Amino acid sequence: MPDVTSTLQTILSSHGIDTRFEKNGWLTSNGSYPVCCAYTQEPQSHNNGCMVRLDVEVALSPDRILTESFSNLGVDPNQAFRSSLQNFCSGSLHPILSALWGVS
Repeated sequence: MPDVTSTLQTILSSHGIDTRFEKNGWLTSNGSYPVCCAYTQEPQSHNNGCMVRLDVEVALSPDRILTESFSNLGVDPNQAFRSSLQNFCSGSLHPILSALWGVS
């Protein structure tokens, strides 16, 4: 599977948000909040394929973290990851971009 936070960085960049990696693994767009990261759980075998859970975290402050989780099935971990990522992109991505970065 690809590096999940790098994939998130590519998605944000395609929407006009330039980010850079902080030493702690978070992506920041201006050196302050909001910051974000993404990660996956270990793929789980299911019937004739596997399931991958994608977690996207957006920290609004040191004490406030929004976590969105998406799971989906695929014939292999890569397809399951792509399906979970598609769920994020078609669900929460655009409201997060609009609310936190003013992208409409």
